[in-house]
Amino acid sequence: MTGQQEISFAGKSMKKSSIIIKTVLGSLLAAILFAAIPLSLFGSVFWTPPRYDETYYGELAHMVDRLKATEGKKIVFVGNSAMAFGIRPDLIDAEIPGYTSVVFGLYGAIGTKAMLNLSKAGIGEGDIVVFAPEQYAPSLSLEFSAGEMWFAADADHSLLGYLPGEDKVAMAKAFYDFAQSKFAYTADGSKPEVDGVYMQASFDDGAGNEVGYMTYERPYNVMPFGYDANALISYRTDIFGEGFLDYVNEYAAYVRSVGAEICFGFAPANRLAIADGTARETLEAYYEYLLANLDMEVMGHPADYVMDYEWFYDSNLHMNSSGMYAYTRLLVEDLKAHLSIDTETQIEVPEKPQIPAGEVEEGDNADAACFTYALVQDEVQGTEVAVVTGLTAEGRERAELTIPSTYEGRQVTMFEASTFQGDTKLSRVVIPGSIRMIYDGSFSGCTRLQEIRLLHETPCGVGTDLFAGTDGFRIGVRASALEVFATHYNWGAYKEYLTGYEG
Repeated sequence: MTGQQEISFAGKSMKKSSIIIKTVLGSLLAAILFAAIPLSLFGSVFWTPPRYDETYYGELAHMVDRLKATEGKKIVFVGNSAMAFGIRPDLIDAEIPGYTSVVFGLYGAIGTKAMLNLSKAGIGEGDIVVFAPEQYAPSLSLEFSAGEMWFAADADHSLLGYLPGEDKVAMAKAFYDFAQSKFAYTADGSKPEVDGVYMQASFDDGAGNEVGYMTYERPYNVMPFGYDANALISYRTDIFGEGFLDYVNEYAAYVRSVGAEICFGFAPANRLAIADGTARETLEAYYEYLLANLDMEVMGHPADYVMDYEWFYDSNLHMNSSGMYAYTRLLVEDLKAHLSIDTETQIEVPEKPQIPAGEVEEGDNADAACFTYALVQDEVQGTEVAVVTGLTAEGRERAELTIPSTYEGRQVTMFEASTFQGDTKLSRVVIPGSIRMIYDGSFSGCTRLQEIRLLHETPCGVGTDLFAGTDGFRIGVRASALEVFATHYNWGAYKEYLTGYEG
């Protein structure tokens, strides 16, 4: 053994010891923090029935239970919600004999780190783990949202036991906010209202029986122009957060220690949303970087998983119902290559779903003269739409504004991020239901803004940093849709600012 090897092994040993110490100290600190919580408040969370178990978060406990209960050899797909929206395990089981497929990926806001740690609950000898995180910076980092994790753990508090010490500390710090939120429902015996795709029932067969994959019908792409411009996908090699790849390699070592094997797979990526283009050399450089930095086989190639926009639903990483077949077939082909299975794949991929042209909906156009516009061809829907590009001189003097629903007979579907930025006179904006996307930082610098009111029946797309340079403002939504917004994949980040209104 060379001196260099000795130093390398010593370094790994010291690193492992440091991780163990950090975990133990974190767990101890979390125990101290929890011990300081009044017994009545503690009981309001742990000794009362769950309130968030019917939300999308509630599915995580079912995923853990399914993983632990599945007997025999498993193929476990670990990642984020791209796994929940993209994989049909029943199709895989019909193609790969001797294994049962388990989807284990949910809600990127909780964090990929949590998915890795929770999946340890049921991985065993003979299993194959396919780790396929979303190709999105937050998912390729060690971010962890304790607030989101509390919603998931409400269905099964034992989930907390799988978290490392530092995350338990974060959970303890977030406890009061969650307890207050849950108590509001416990007091009158209610639960958050759920509707649409983001609910636990989206994984049922319609009769209340779980089937282990997303069953909610998602007929076609609902994103403006076919993609979400707020969450572009990047294949740059510097997209990974600090320490993420080391953490993944440590997870891989654990998987192998229990007699399982692990491969790195690829989440689906909307071709229209690739920030760096789809040049083969960019994807090849990314692929080579993975080969050099991951202690596991890389299954497939990223270029194969850059897919046409028709297969996606409400994000650049979420498949629609037809897209599940296209993505699952790609995974099956790569798994067969990995396992040296030479049978012909029988999964039939449907025709790409067509996106219907929506009817023009009229609304309040009283403030139409306060805005400037551009007419743009929406190639996805095959129709011309209107986009708000800015404010007129009259608009810049107004404290309250309502974005019009139509312009020259075309539907107003969005407003550019720069429309209101830096407007220090604006106090209130009403946004019609025809607006399909609110971009990153759309109200940054609006120091007097008190409320944006959404007239939507269901959530539209939304970016981050809406409050940049402000003191924060109310986000008014219809009272009937309040909980749907609060538990939505993207709008959940703004739940503390959401308020309901009647009408």
